[in-house]
Amino acid sequence: MIMRIFAAVAFDSQTKSKLSELYSALRSAGVTGSFTPTDNLHLTLKFLGEVSNVKIPEIKAALVGAAESINKFRLSSAQCGYFSSRGEKTVWLGMESDGLEALAKSVDLALTQLGFEAETRKFIPHVTLARRANCDAEAISSVAVPQIEQNVNCITLFESRRDGGRLLYKPLFSANLSKQ
Repeated sequence: MIMRIFAAVAFDSQTKSKLSELYSALRSAGVTGSFTPTDNLHLTLKFLGEVSNVKIPEIKAALVGAAESINKFRLSSAQCGYFSSRGEKTVWLGMESDGLEALAKSVDLALTQLGFEAETRKFIPHVTLARRANCDAEAISSVAVPQIEQNVNCITLFESRRDGGRLLYKPLFSANLSKQ
């Protein structure tokens, strides 16, 4: 069986609730688009794509190794912005922390050793809030970003699948970061 998977930082219910409040502020500022369902909110560390379920045990082991090399840390919200690609905009919320880049590099290295392609783009830690958005820089900058903070204790491996036309991200496995 083939699965579409990615490694990410999962968000707790409090973080998802604050991100949902941000949706309201964005809509009030005139931003429209396909907003990410609250249950699907996460911060991607590495997208793996279509993978045979036979490889899942070695991916889990690689994530355990990557997680053990990184201490737990705290992340916080930064500013909102948008990417523009092929005429479509994606609205995002930047996240910052001393540990995020090291975590992403550790995950990338561990999975590259399994044959996955190494990431060549600069890591820009963000949460995708809306796709196919209609907005401008002025609307985005007018939105007050709530103070969001969350402890990062693990890496979560997610499966991305469609169920009745709805995109669902199902957690498959979590690897705990070092306790130090």
